[in-house]
Amino acid sequence: SRRLTWAGAPTDKVTLLPELSTSLQLRPTLQEVVRTPVSPATGVVAKAKRSSPQPALMEGIQPALAGCQYPASDQEWMAPTGSLYRFEGAGQVARKREQVICSNGTGWSPDNRTMYHTESFRYGVFAYDFDLASGEIANRRPFVMLDPKGGEFPDGLTVDAEGFVWSAHVGGGRIVRYDPSGKPEREVRFAASRGTSCAFGGPNLSTMYISSARETLKPDDLLREPLAGSLFACEPGVTGLPETPFAR
Repeated sequence: SRRLTWAGAPTDKVTLLPELSTSLQLRPTLQEVVRTPVSPATGVVAKAKRSSPQPALMEGIQPALAGCQYPASDQEWMAPTGSLYRFEGAGQVARKREQVICSNGTGWSPDNRTMYHTESFRYGVFAYDFDLASGEIANRRPFVMLDPKGGEFPDGLTVDAEGFVWSAHVGGGRIVRYDPSGKPEREVRFAASRGTSCAFGGPNLSTMYISSARETLKPDDLLREPLAGSLFACEPGVTGLPETPFAR
């Protein structure tokens, strides 16, 4: 959708983006969760259990930047046709980068000096210098690059309180934690190959919620991973950062 709004907003609080939006710093209401214990020793999910519905576990909005792409075909998801926009409180939208390939997860370091942005089919997460006062970004450089032939690509991400970046690797059934230099430090594996994003929630921001997808999986695939499409929850041993509400 090109419409940018928030729950409970009046009709004049809707902004039209120039392109189809593929990612935004939003925290949705959760309807159903698969609670997933993680081994403290290995960081690997031991067993997944579906919990009762838990609404409004994560709230708040931080849409400082939005990624957009308008594909006319599946092949164009692989093309540099996307953009990265800054959306401001008064409703202004400014394009900050062009030639983005499938814009996805975005996050900030605890000191607000570094912004991380995923381009899924460039198979990378990129770091930018970020100026908190102006909202400007500069000095784009690779942070994490995956092998395009490795069977997985980066999707959503979040940053924890220690400044480590958690990236969802679609196709690998894992969330990888990278240190601030981009080196993998640990990973969480779970019972779905297509983990799409992750976010911290709960009273102490110590629970990680992981979304997953079923799209394009074949019947035989779904027999092997019946929990595909579920929302998982685990305790990874670290806490997340509180979200900064968007200025309305």
